[in-house]
Amino acid sequence: MTQIMNKITTKLNEVKRSILPRTFPVKTLRKYESAINRLRIGYTRTFNEKRGPSPTCICCRVPLTFILTECRACNTERVELRISLYLDEILSPEPDNVVKLSQFLTETHLINLL
Repeated sequence: MTQIMNKITTKLNEVKRSILPRTFPVKTLRKYESAINRLRIGYTRTFNEKRGPSPTCICCRVPLTFILTECRACNTERVELRISLYLDEILSPEPDNVVKLSQFLTETHLINLL
């Protein structure tokens, strides 16, 4: 099964290279678990509200799907929290990354959009 999954190129394979279940740090709130899982599979209310072009950031015109890595409006928060530039690291199950991503989503008010 793992060999088949490695051959298929999907958005999910970019952020999760294993078919093993994800675990969260003990104190992660369900709200954040849900938001992070939605980001991992590429499904959020913001990105899938309608079948049209992806919504873009008001400030930098980058598609909101790239807000974790490229949006200039959120750059200060990314730098302060030392968030990686690579999506697979940002969305990894490492406790430090989960905490950083949770803080980023809170500080940028994106948690309410997911």
